[in-house]
Amino acid sequence: MVLTARVHPGETVGSWMMRGLLFFLTDPHNKEAQLLRDNFVFKIIPMLNPDGVINGNYRSSLAGCDLNRRWKAPSKLIHPTIYNVKKLCK
Repeated sequence: MVLTARVHPGETVGSWMMRGLLFFLTDPHNKEAQLLRDNFVFKIIPMLNPDGVINGNYRSSLAGCDLNRRWKAPSKLIHPTIYNVKKLCK
C-alpha cells in the first residue's frame, strides 16, 4: 500500500492527516492497525514536495512545477519525488 501526502505546500491538512494515520498504524494496542500491519506492506511518503514546502511555495516545487501535473511523464532530474514514487508503484 503506497500512501502519500502534501504535494502542494499549501496543503497543511495533508500533514495532519498523515500524522494521524501514522499514529493509528503504529499504535501497538489497536487491533485493527495490527491486522493491517500483518496483512499489508506500507510504503509511506509523508511529503512529496519538501523543498517547495520549506521554501514557502504555494503550489510548486523548487523547479517551479506543479507536481500534480507531472505524473504522466515525470523527469528524474526535475521531478525526482514523483519519478521515484511512480517507479516504486511499478
